[in-house]
Amino acid sequence: VGTGAFNSITQLTSVNLPNAEIFGDYVFTNSNNIAEISIPKAKKVGYNFLIRTQITTLDLPALEETGSAAFAYNAKLTTVTLGNNMKHIERNTFRECALTQMFIPASVTKIGDYAFAYNPSLTEVTVDPMNKVFFNGQTADKQSDGVVYRRLGNREYLDESGKWVVAETYEIVCYPNGKTDTKYEAAIGTVRITAGAFVGNQKLEHIVMPSSMQSIGDGAFYAVSKLKTVEIRAKEAPVLESSFISGDNLAYANFVGDVEMGETFALTLICPENGSRYDNYIWETFFTTIEKAKIN
Repeated sequence: VGTGAFNSITQLTSVNLPNAEIFGDYVFTNSNNIAEISIPKAKKVGYNFLIRTQITTLDLPALEETGSAAFAYNAKLTTVTLGNNMKHIERNTFRECALTQMFIPASVTKIGDYAFAYNPSLTEVTVDPMNKVFFNGQTADKQSDGVVYRRLGNREYLDESGKWVVAETYEIVCYPNGKTDTKYEAAIGTVRITAGAFVGNQKLEHIVMPSSMQSIGDGAFYAVSKLKTVEIRAKEAPVLESSFISGDNLAYANFVGDVEMGETFALTLICPENGSRYDNYIWETFFTTIEKAKIN
């Protein structure tokens, strides 16, 4: 089905394409009255494939990959079922929907930034235990915490005792918007938090990052409105990733808001007493209070 084939057809309320396998970009964009869709053999859907509709459920048994924002901005979409052929979930795929839970099959090898961002009722994203790339973090009693991590392989980093080790490392991909914990401690071995991983969560107040932490993505904690305390146990400050806004100008929106917008932030940073690079302009703009503590 070609690009824009049914774009902006407001009379369309139901879609049944039982044999179509490949869909281009913008196929149903702004066909706002679609309330149900059946595409059981769809293998690939393009950019902005089905957005701003009335759909509440999606069953995608044959889907293998999505374009960016393929199902974004569907404000009534609560339930999505992915089949065991799914490989690539691109950036913004389910952004600003109404998902309550999500299951990631074992076959998935890519989840793009902001893939599940701004789903306020999404309390957990569960990864099939057989998945070789992604996994869920664990609570103190070894239960899944609904947070999605990606395995990055073995890397060298300073452990909690201050010794250099070579061990398995991870990055946090998705911390669900609807998760209600006020404090979260990232798994030991986490080296990166991806762009938008925690974006929009309205309950988190305190985040703890291990000594292995090396970089924090652009917008990682953007709009996490109740965030008050960031505790980082890494001796050297993690790199704060940024985005270009024009020319050589960089925008930093790693915590709560955007430095370039002149915002002020009432955040407290707790970092090691022998820590370095926590005293530059960007860190001091985000954090009005910087406490250096002995961290074992």
